[in-house]
Amino acid sequence: QGGFRQLEIEITAGKISRIMKIIGKGRSTSISGAIFPGSVDPHVHFRDPGETSKEDFRTGSMAAVYGGTTAVIDMPNNVIPVDNFSIYMDKLAIVSRKTYVDFGLTSMFTGANSNILHRESVLIKIFMGDSTNSVPVGDISAKEIDALKEMRAPKVFHLEDG
Repeated sequence: QGGFRQLEIEITAGKISRIMKIIGKGRSTSISGAIFPGSVDPHVHFRDPGETSKEDFRTGSMAAVYGGTTAVIDMPNNVIPVDNFSIYMDKLAIVSRKTYVDFGLTSMFTGANSNILHRESVLIKIFMGDSTNSVPVGDISAKEIDALKEMRAPKVFHLEDG
């Protein structure tokens, strides 16, 4: 429908519990301006673990919140690439304690690791070209394509070098 509408937002225990037409009952506070849903940033490099002097999940997610972003998807090509189950779980444990936003972790597909990627990754990233801390796969074999098909997560491709 587009445009803006005046509505009431009911808050229960600090969370939005209902959005409704203005009915004017109960305790209220008048607020001017607009309320927008939080945005999702599907491509962040929070560099945790390994290069936290550049940025980590605490500083990156805090900046995201200040900008109205409530969810992020972290890329796998860090100094410690997310290319196996153990690293995925280690990273999950680290960032779960630091984040201020909802998040998803991306796993890196290298071809040889198709049987050890974490099945709960929100994305599988395939580096066809060279990039920072990546393992380019070059040609993908039929066996590797079959392995990719079995993975639930969407696949994203990094196609250019650099």
